[in-house]
Amino acid sequence: MMVERSTEPFGRRTAVSPARLPTVAYPIDTHAAVQDLETAGVERPVAEAIVSTVVRADSDFVRKSDLDAAIAEMRAQMATLERRLVLASLVIAGLLFTAIRFFG
Repeated sequence: MMVERSTEPFGRRTAVSPARLPTVAYPIDTHAAVQDLETAGVERPVAEAIVSTVVRADSDFVRKSDLDAAIAEMRAQMATLERRLVLASLVIAGLLFTAIRFFG
């Protein structure tokens, strides 16, 4: 399913796959924000640049869900390493036991 969504805050509208849309911590109406800044006396190009910067900065935030996913991945990797370490320890213990019985 394609969504008609602007990929640039002030650009033309293009069809964008929902999977490629950036997630934002809070929705922002870029047109209304530019109008508010213009009403406050900011020139349009400057207002557009400010709003564009805010939208881009928001997409770079690390969210709790991002951290939770990274932590889950790290825990899974640690569990795998722990299993490998236990297996290696058992192999070394078995080899030492065999060597002691054979040579001792």
